[in-house]
Amino acid sequence: MSSSSPEPEVLRRVVAALEASDYAKASLLARAALNDGNEHPLLLNLRALWHEQEGRDREALSDLERARTLAPQDFGVLNALGLALSRQNRLLEAAHAFDAAIAAQPRIPAAHFNKGCALEAIGELDAARAAFEATLALDSNSAEPFARLASLAARRGDWPSARQHAARALALKPGEATAELALVTADLEERDFVPAERRIRALLDDPQLSPTDRYSAQGLLGDVLNNQGRFADAFAVYVQGNAEFRRFHDPRFAGQETALDAIRWLTDYYGRIDQIPRKASASDAAEKSPAANHVFLLGFPRSGTTLMEQALASRPDVVSMEEKEAFVDSGRVFLHDAEGLRRLDTVPADQLSSHRQAYWQRVREFGLDATGKIFIDKHPFGTLKLPLIAKLFPHAKILFALRDPRDVVLSCLRRRFRMSAYTYEMMSPQSAARFYDAYMNLAELYRLKLPLDLKYVRHEDVVDDFEGRLREICAFIGIGWADSMREFTQRAKSRTIATPSAVQISRGLNREGVAHWRNYETQLAPILPVLKPWVERFGYS
Repeated sequence: MSSSSPEPEVLRRVVAALEASDYAKASLLARAALNDGNEHPLLLNLRALWHEQEGRDREALSDLERARTLAPQDFGVLNALGLALSRQNRLLEAAHAFDAAIAAQPRIPAAHFNKGCALEAIGELDAARAAFEATLALDSNSAEPFARLASLAARRGDWPSARQHAARALALKPGEATAELALVTADLEERDFVPAERRIRALLDDPQLSPTDRYSAQGLLGDVLNNQGRFADAFAVYVQGNAEFRRFHDPRFAGQETALDAIRWLTDYYGRIDQIPRKASASDAAEKSPAANHVFLLGFPRSGTTLMEQALASRPDVVSMEEKEAFVDSGRVFLHDAEGLRRLDTVPADQLSSHRQAYWQRVREFGLDATGKIFIDKHPFGTLKLPLIAKLFPHAKILFALRDPRDVVLSCLRRRFRMSAYTYEMMSPQSAARFYDAYMNLAELYRLKLPLDLKYVRHEDVVDDFEGRLREICAFIGIGWADSMREFTQRAKSRTIATPSAVQISRGLNREGVAHWRNYETQLAPILPVLKPWVERFGYS
């Protein structure tokens, strides 16, 4: 397409159609003008909206990126670009686009709200709360920001705030789903099961409920039933909710390599190579890490990583990064196929240095300063990146969380995750068990083949002997015990935790999740043979 300014008459007709609320005509005129070789941010924005409505998100994003090049301070373009990036799950970039939109027009509430949603999705929950509060400072008559604040309050266990914000949201918009879910969470935590069940069933009867809200509501209904000892009913609700949510996302993953496929070809690759000797590259020897100690906290989801992270991060000299992806660039280069893994074995030292710098740059973009600190990169799915970790950071310590595999899989079925290629695998008992088995097979292969400084930590041992196990972990990392680690629940209450473990962590140490699978032994019976080797391997039999 040639680039030229459109005739004033073309723009006049497009603007007139918009002013008359004839968006279909405006879109048609914009597309025709672009096809005729005209180019203007407004025309590109309108065509991007049409692409989005037709399900062509990549084409929409391409138009908006071109529009930003032409008009880097245009609020409408920047806000639309942020929304398009959010749909592509490029959430940090989306937040930056909303920041630019806010800089261009600081008093438009939508950009602050959209920024809050992007930040919430990537786990920057305190920053998300500030964005929603900024939205309300500009417009206090919208239900959605109040509902989001209610949800965030519920996630950190602040039940009075959750109820207050939810009430404000529901006064403005009766039936607002996020607010209703926050109230159910509060009822559940305070053991008011009858009103909780009544509220959640009424919400599920709403035919307009979005698939994501329905998935969350079914999870909460399962929790209400679980807490009343109605385990068979609870399991049926969990499984049904997962199945419906997976079907909704099936088109998104159709025809793509699955996470299970990736694990299997990684297992095949590392099953055929010899053990890799421990040696640091020349660039690593010369390159000083900004962190005093670098720790990766890994495992399978729901294995106790959040408890360890919160305890360690209670020290003033610890900075933790909670489930943020800092290996985006190097992962794309080295971990997508066998050829990339072969390149990783022979990559020149100067390229290793650039990939380390890209990692630390991502850390800084997440607002974290690891300089001189003990830096903990906590991400269960980071297990799959252990070849990259071993190559880029050969001196890093690896903490690998373990928990009874039966409790792990049950917990994955019960908790509600943001959908990804990984969590897509955990939407049914059978697929979750297969995924766990393949995942742990690969983790064990990595342990045998890669030069890793790795320590297994059993969740149940931490619960039963907290100080003793934490002292062992500190010794492994190379730091001393700090009394502040006993007070991790106080820190958790003042800091919004991004994972599904938030409410449990705020309660402090307890054994409520230990051997909980026994309440579901009948329902889990078909998958127990798949998990049995790991039950025995980790000493849970």
